[in-house]
Amino acid sequence: MSITPNQLLFIVREQFSEPDATFNTNEGVYRYMSDAETELANLVPCAEATDTSITTVADQREYDFPTGVQRISKVTWDSYPLKKIDLKDLDALEYTSYGNSGETGSPEYYYEFANQIGFSPVPLTAKTVKLYYLADPATITSESTAFTVPGWLAQYIGDYCLYRMYLKDKEASRSELHLNIWMRNKANAQNEWAKRTSRNRIRIVKDESEYPNTTLGII
Repeated sequence: MSITPNQLLFIVREQFSEPDATFNTNEGVYRYMSDAETELANLVPCAEATDTSITTVADQREYDFPTGVQRISKVTWDSYPLKKIDLKDLDALEYTSYGNSGETGSPEYYYEFANQIGFSPVPLTAKTVKLYYLADPATITSESTAFTVPGWLAQYIGDYCLYRMYLKDKEASRSELHLNIWMRNKANAQNEWAKRTSRNRIRIVKDESEYPNTTLGII
């Protein structure tokens, strides 16, 4: 089931019996949607995306993350998959003697530090980097903003909006009712995600940090 913020706005206004933005502004309801989507994205790691905006430059090791990257799952350079390392691995690979500025060539490894991604060896040519990652949801500000999480998860957001709308209206019992439904919705989201990722005992979202050893040896 897919749903847009504009469709959800209509649904919650109908349930709240407020078809027009007289008490709850559209901007306010969209903000509630954003808050709920962020909670769901942190709870269920399914906001998957790819990015190809990084192109390596000769003799430049590190590049800024694109906007919205929460966690990288996989990286390719010129369609070649790279192995993840940490800074200690980088030192062991390249900085084995005083004055060594690092190897150059076609990257085989990547590392992450301070919202940047770095490559080893240092690239010598301009090639496309493709990131597979979990995304931070885009802030919903209008009907033109799409949900970042998939439709089956976005459908749970309405009750959070109603909880906040009734809370603003000082209708405590109705607010509490939708808060309880929202809490159940989050539990249902986790259960549904567990079912989807355990089919055939294969996890759908995985990155190198989940393996019990690094590229260069056992942790």
